[in-house]
Amino acid sequence: MSAAPIDEQPGLVEGVDFPTLALAQVSWEDGALQLRLHPQNAQVEGTCTQFRICGLQDPTRWRVDGDAQATVSGPNIVIDTTVRDHRLALLPA
Repeated sequence: MSAAPIDEQPGLVEGVDFPTLALAQVSWEDGALQLRLHPQNAQVEGTCTQFRICGLQDPTRWRVDGDAQATVSGPNIVIDTTVRDHRLALLPA
């Protein structure tokens, strides 16, 4: 166990349809949330999925880059996409 503090992140990913969809990468880089999605297997590829980005101060000030739609739902950003191996980025608008 480490006593080192963990830097607070501006937002969290929640509600991922695991194990149908796995997040191979989730990292904040230069103010953008980088995501790499990976399907469980070939049978689930191409199906629709949804997850949320929670905890951002103003979710209306963000946009998604990649094959996905982002909508604001209360304090969250809801990401609608397909299950396949691809990358998304959540960027300041």
